[in-house]
Amino acid sequence: MNARDREKEAIDARPGAAEALHDVSNALTVLLGWLDQAVTQADDPAFAARALGIARQKARDARDLARAAIGARTEPRPIEPVSAAALARDVVDALSLEIERAGLTLELQTPGPELWVADDGWAAHALTNLVLNAIAFTPRGGAIRVQVEHAGKEAELVTVTVRDEGPGVAADVQPRLFDGATTRPGGAGLGLRHAREVARRLGGDLVHVPGGPGATFRLELPRVTAPAPLTPRRSSRPPPTAAATTTATRPLRVLVIEDDRSVCALLDAGLGARGMEVIALHDGRGLATKLPAIAREGRIDAVLLDLSPIADDLGGALAALKQAAPDAGIIFISGSVVALEHDLLGEVPRARWVRKPFELAEVAKAILDLLGG
Repeated sequence: MNARDREKEAIDARPGAAEALHDVSNALTVLLGWLDQAVTQADDPAFAARALGIARQKARDARDLARAAIGARTEPRPIEPVSAAALARDVVDALSLEIERAGLTLELQTPGPELWVADDGWAAHALTNLVLNAIAFTPRGGAIRVQVEHAGKEAELVTVTVRDEGPGVAADVQPRLFDGATTRPGGAGLGLRHAREVARRLGGDLVHVPGGPGATFRLELPRVTAPAPLTPRRSSRPPPTAAATTTATRPLRVLVIEDDRSVCALLDAGLGARGMEVIALHDGRGLATKLPAIAREGRIDAVLLDLSPIADDLGGALAALKQAAPDAGIIFISGSVVALEHDLLGEVPRARWVRKPFELAEVAKAILDLLGG
C-alpha cells in the first residue's frame, strides 16, 4: 500500500469528520454573509467592524473544525463555565443576516438571573445547527423563538429551546431524527445527530419536543457555578523580539514552495512582518535549475514546502533542495495525514511539520524552533 492509499484509509477511519465538516459549512455560511455585508456597508465603520469581528470568529471556528476533521494536533478544549444567555445571544447575533434574508423574526427570551453552563467551545455549534434548521423550515414572515431557562433545581440543567413555525417533524421521521434522517432541502442529516453528541459529551442532551405547531428542540446543558472573578497580575513572559534574525544584520531567508498563491501571500505578509525575507515559488518543477540562482542571492535558512507542487518528483525535489540549501531546515506545510509522519520526516534530518490549515504563529514558531532561534 502506497502513501496515498494509507492516507485515504486513515481519513476514512477517522470518526467525526463528516460532522465536523457539516459545522465548517455552517461557519462558512455565516462568515461569507457577514463579509458580504462588510463590503456593501463599508461606509459605516461601526457596522463594518461588527461584521468583520463576527466573520473573524467564524473563520477561526471553521479553521478549528477543519483541523479536527483532518486529525490535526490541537489541544483539547477545556470545559469551562459560560453564560447561557450570552451563548444564545452570540449565536442569534451571528445568524441575524440569515434570519433577515429569510424574511423571519427571532425572539430571544433569557432569564433575569444569570445562568452558567458547562461548555468546551462546541455548544455554540450545536445551537447554531438548531437555529439554522428553524430558519430553513419556517415560511417567510414567520417567527422563531429561542428561550433560555432553568429546568428546575432537581435536574440542575439549563435548557435552550428553539421553536419554529414550520411543518413540524413527520411521525415517520421522528424515530430516526437523530440517526441522520432529514427532510431539509440540501440537508446532510448530520446537524441534529452532531448537536446531540455535543450535548451528551458535555453531560446534557438534545431532545425533540413532540407537538405543534412547528418543531421544537430543547438543548439541555449542565448548570454550573459562576466562574470566580479574575485577579489582574503581571505577565511573567519576556517581551517579544522585534524581528527574527540569524545575525545582528541579516534577516532569516525563507523559501516557500506552494502552489496556492493566497497561502504564499499570507506567508509573505505574516513572516515579513516578523522580520523574515520570503521567496515564493508557485511551481515545483525544475527546482534543480531554479534553486541555484536563489541560493546565489543569499543563504536559504528555511524552506516551507507543500507537497502538491512536487508530487510528480518528490525525491528529485528533495535532492535539489539538499544540493542548493544543504543547511536549510525544511518545514512541510501540508494537510497530508500519513505521508509526512511515516515517509518524509525520517528522510530529512532537520524537518518539522505544520499541518494545514495553520496559523502564522505556528509557522513562525516552527521556523525559529528548527533553527534554534
